Amino acid sequence: MKVYESAFFRLYMSSENRDSLESEDSDSVSNLLPKVNNLVNGEKNAYVVGRLISRGKFGGVYEVLRRKDGKKFALKLELLIYKNNCIHVEYKLLKLSLKNDLKRIPKLVDRGNIAGHFKFVVMDLLDQNLSELRHQFVELRFSTSTALRLALETLECIEEVHQNNFVHRDIKPSNFVIKKQNNKVFVYIIDFGLCKSYNREKFIQEYSNDPEKVDRKTTHFNGTIRYASLAAHNFQDQSPKDDIESWLYMIIEMMNGSLPWGTSFHNDKQQVLECKMKYRQQEYIGELLKNCPKTEFFRIFDYLSKLNFLSQIDYSYIRGLLNLAIKNNNINIEEPYDWEEGSESWKASYQ
Repeated sequence: MKVYESAFFRLYMSSENRDSLESEDSDSVSNLLPKVNNLVNGEKNAYVVGRLISRGKFGGVYEVLRRKDGKKFALKLELLIYKNNCIHVEYKLLKLSLKNDLKRIPKLVDRGNIAGHFKFVVMDLLDQNLSELRHQFVELRFSTSTALRLALETLECIEEVHQNNFVHRDIKPSNFVIKKQNNKVFVYIIDFGLCKSYNREKFIQEYSNDPEKVDRKTTHFNGTIRYASLAAHNFQDQSPKDDIESWLYMIIEMMNGSLPWGTSFHNDKQQVLECKMKYRQQEYIGELLKNCPKTEFFRIFDYLSKLNFLSQIDYSYIRGLLNLAIKNNNINIEEPYDWEEGSESWKASYQ
């Protein structure tokens, strides 16, 4: 078995190569990544590289086996030259989850670097993400029952991030992953590379002397255009209310199968922003909420519209509206999710 000490030394000796790597095509970056059966050494244990779970521009996520006992984990790595240092933020959240025994954030298992070129973290291995699950269905949407229950689960995930003084800034279906344990489905939140610390009390004190800073501009866009909040589109600092706005777009998409701005504008930020603003108006919001519990979701939108950067989220209020929608739609919270054997959707697919 080959220890992955990297054959990239000559490539990285040149500062010119380091500076130009960001412009390399996807295939070039792929050639730098570890291969199946390579052995990587963390601070605590060694791991055998398995299948590639997902690829990013500057790294990837792998399934790995811990060499000493064969237990499976996920390993996320990032090129050291990536200036944003996302893996460090990832490490902080995973370590926090381990220290405080958080329920919705995977726990840190190990970390390390590979030949001085990659840094990585090892964490709990989970199952499919909500985007993958939604795309199993022809109409690309979940039933009202499944969507509302996932709304509660994902809201709890986001609340846990906020309770630990972070804003996620990239809420989307692929960043929520399920794991079935003891016949119960648990939902976890992942991918903390864009997370930013948010200490509300500190900001209140800072902004009390300069209220205009509340809506200050940032240097660049953070997030995924389809789910980004209005503040993100306007290059403003994000706070917990922006995560909740992104979450609401995500849940609406789960129930409708799409969003009005989903694929129409080819990721043109300005056009997507204008479309989002249009569909929040009274005359269009009914169309946006076509398959959603309109009364409850309209009240969530109305609540969000009154929040600002310093607002403290009333999660209980949002949960109450979701539970009211569950009650009004006669949903049994114990029934299987759409992708599980025995659900109505599962039965229909075999008729």
